[in-house]
Amino acid sequence: MQKLQRPRHVDRVLVAVLVVLAGAASLFFSATRMGVVAGDYMVSLLLTPQDSYARGTYYFDAANSSGYGLDRAATFFESALSKDVTTPYLYHQMARVAFLRGDFETARALIALELQRNAQPSPSSFYISALIDAYRGDYASSSDFYEKYLVYDPHNWAAINDYAWVLLKAGKAREAAVLTARGLEENPSSPWLLNTAAISLYEIGDIEGARMMARLAVEESQRLEARDWTRAYPGNDPLIAAEGIDSFRSSVIHNMHMIGSAAQAAGYNGSKDTHE
Repeated sequence: MQKLQRPRHVDRVLVAVLVVLAGAASLFFSATRMGVVAGDYMVSLLLTPQDSYARGTYYFDAANSSGYGLDRAATFFESALSKDVTTPYLYHQMARVAFLRGDFETARALIALELQRNAQPSPSSFYISALIDAYRGDYASSSDFYEKYLVYDPHNWAAINDYAWVLLKAGKAREAAVLTARGLEENPSSPWLLNTAAISLYEIGDIEGARMMARLAVEESQRLEARDWTRAYPGNDPLIAAEGIDSFRSSVIHNMHMIGSAAQAAGYNGSKDTHE
């Protein structure tokens, strides 16, 4: 029996309707978002600088999955700034917002103001400075800030991992390998450290060691949960945790296959990767 086909003009009408509905939905959510930000602005006018800062920090907490909002946080931080530029850690938080928006030059200027104005800066200001400079491609300055931060928190696996990434970008793979090995002494199950260690070892020619680390990184990445991701990326939207984990897992598996191919080319006869 011949399969019935829907007339083409019906398909065109349906497509047109779907496009209109999608556009209307987009406008609705955009208007809703603008309305929320406008409402926050009106509320912020009634708050003290300290209360505005506290409200902004509330919306900037990755553990606050129901209340997180980067634009909402920015609204209250900007309100606090308009009333009192001396509010402690305000420039620090605004630098983090700019960083997450991808505006690295503004982020750099803001964190510089925080370090200039705050006689007792939080070590976290050194960390965010290091992150910003890394994304700006200033690896020397980033390394300096990581060194300053690690004086205060020498066992922070995330800082160690991020610093190792900077060393890799700067062409210092051997130093990165030493650093990740140090981090793994206390955090042997960190998939981030295992992955960076694998890349570092690969870059210095230790293919067998790299392959072992890569396989462990894949195994540990499969155990990641949303709370692990939000702890690793505390300023990011917790609602994209699942997406972030999937992206990281894909990257780790890709690295394992790349290193496995190099191992085979080098004649290493280890066991076959289970994820191939």
